[in-house]
Amino acid sequence: RYILFEEIPELAAWTKEQGHKLPLLRDVDTSYYLRQEKSGMNLGPYERNCRAHWATHNDPMPEDFSFQLFPDDLDRLEHYLADAVARVPILGTAGLSKVINGPIPYAPDGNPLIGPMPGVPNAFEACVFTFGIAQGGGAGKVLAEWVTEGQTEWD
Repeated sequence: RYILFEEIPELAAWTKEQGHKLPLLRDVDTSYYLRQEKSGMNLGPYERNCRAHWATHNDPMPEDFSFQLFPDDLDRLEHYLADAVARVPILGTAGLSKVINGPIPYAPDGNPLIGPMPGVPNAFEACVFTFGIAQGGGAGKVLAEWVTEGQTEWD
């Protein structure tokens, strides 16, 4: 899930003048990222205690669910939004253009699936990361070792 802000004229002018976008801002205390999306911003919170969908046999994923989104639920994101505006005040001048509320795949234990793919020779997987940006370096190291050496030094 993430929130897209409308164009921020000052950001558009700065980007044109500098010739590049702003760097990614990651707030680990409140648990969100903020990055430039064209001439606006993208706020992506890492929600705690998200509602699980399709986690049991009694709640299966619908057969026709493909490229669909869940209803918007800004109330759940209010404190992330307030914190981002306090940290980057110009966000308070921009309207919200879109809320993307789609499913995010997680393993039941919250850990990534990484390593040899069961039942598929010479195939490896690295998926369902909850903090992909932060785990990318370690995941790349582990996969490279598995592919080139057949094992990794980390468990």
